[in-house]
Amino acid sequence: MRITTRNRVFTILHYSLRLLIVGTITLLIWNHFGMNRVYVIDSQSGHKAVAYSDSETPDEGASVATMWRSGKSLFLDCQLQTKYPWPFCGLTIPLTFAPDGVDFSAFDSVSLNVDYSGKGPNFIRMYLRNYDDVLSKPQVFNSLKVNEVTFEVPPSGNINFSLKLFHVPTWWIDERKVPLENTQMSIDKVVYVELSTAASALDGLHHIELKSIKFHGKWISQAHLLMGVVTAWLVFGLTRLVLELLDFRANLVFTKRRVAHLMTVLRTKKSQIQTSPDAPSSIVKIESENQAPVEQLDNEEQDLEVSTQKKNRPNYLRWISATVGNSMRLIVIDDIIYFQADQKYTRVVLADSEVLIKKSLKELLDELDPDQFWRMHRSIVINILEIASITPNVGGELIVKLKSRREQLPVSEAFIRKFRQML
Repeated sequence: MRITTRNRVFTILHYSLRLLIVGTITLLIWNHFGMNRVYVIDSQSGHKAVAYSDSETPDEGASVATMWRSGKSLFLDCQLQTKYPWPFCGLTIPLTFAPDGVDFSAFDSVSLNVDYSGKGPNFIRMYLRNYDDVLSKPQVFNSLKVNEVTFEVPPSGNINFSLKLFHVPTWWIDERKVPLENTQMSIDKVVYVELSTAASALDGLHHIELKSIKFHGKWISQAHLLMGVVTAWLVFGLTRLVLELLDFRANLVFTKRRVAHLMTVLRTKKSQIQTSPDAPSSIVKIESENQAPVEQLDNEEQDLEVSTQKKNRPNYLRWISATVGNSMRLIVIDDIIYFQADQKYTRVVLADSEVLIKKSLKELLDELDPDQFWRMHRSIVINILEIASITPNVGGELIVKLKSRREQLPVSEAFIRKFRQML
């Protein structure tokens, strides 16, 4: 039996559901444990570095900063002197040129491998200077929005923290007179990364060795991934719902046509029974409100008409005999669901059983009532009174469902036009 287009569509949807379930689980697990991307800043990443100190400020501080490279590390020596109110030294690492910048908004965290030694607590201040389309100017360094975080360097030198800990310092907001709506942290166009001594550093020599800075994120953020998964599920659900509604509508239209066809068949059968030669002979009278009964044919004329009908009317099979074991079984023709050719025999299919008769399907066709038994396939003849429904599909194929049997029978292309009349 060929698979219909409808069945193929719902088979595809069935496998799509399985694929969607497996894909959702796989993507969520992959997003949690993998899908990682890293932006690296070290001595081998090609980024330049520049030392700076408070001596470059308008107040002309006295601190001195010296930077050099050795192996895989960047080194900064800072001699702090309190001439400037808040003495400092640091490293500036340019990433690109304003107004462009590196987008770190999709990254989650940053890790540093850094060693620090000097007088006072071992704190380092880190800056991400971001180009702001509203506040910044490409050629003005101080117009870049400052995002900062201060952390203590552990003995191991390895530290990892969330990028959400960065904030815009109040000194920069006050200095630039930044409107309240622009004071939020933003790292979507980072132009410079900086490391400097903290405010708690004391006068004297401070030594910083920077081995690496790594920004960690996902190629697809969890929020975007969840949005994509939810969208895929919504599309699948709506597609399934639309197809189910279309299928229901097609079945409803077919059922209405089938009921109308069955009513026509019943009226035809009723008319045949009334005019059957086996019906008892009687005098038919026609009455109306204003007309007296009119006698039809007399008995002799009726007998003549019946005799003529019998001669002109084919003698169709009314029952079939079949050998079952050692006994002979008589089967009323109306109880047969369908006939199916089986080599030299014909399989007679009933509601609850099947028998074989030694007669070809071609021979049976000549003896069956063509108004009741239709050929639907080269090897199948069906009793149309036992049809429960006929399901059409997009490909133009028809599938017959039976009243008393579970199997579904296909209508071959050679006979599809006749069955389409029932739709």
